[in-house]
Amino acid sequence: MENTAPPSSEVPKSQQTQVYPSTETQLSRDKPHNLFNWVREQKYKIAGATFVASMVGSFILVGRNPYLTGKQKIVQARVYAQGLTLAVIVSLAAFEISDRRKP
Repeated sequence: MENTAPPSSEVPKSQQTQVYPSTETQLSRDKPHNLFNWVREQKYKIAGATFVASMVGSFILVGRNPYLTGKQKIVQARVYAQGLTLAVIVSLAAFEISDRRKP
């Protein structure tokens, strides 16, 4: 019997076998890209979660000071949390600006 399969140049692209790099190499190359995409998609959630987490953390930190009243501790914790949240928002804005500059 003769081989009736057409040469590879005549085989449609959808049926040709493609050679890909190893899955491990591809995943390690895509990790930073996937992380940046996730950050871009979840930026508002990240900013909100940062504020909540930093508010709790800074309240614990400020709560150790015996010389501040309860109201002063709340205000001081809010100021620390706002500072950290502002830094996160500025970094997210830098991501957005870099995305818009790419062709």
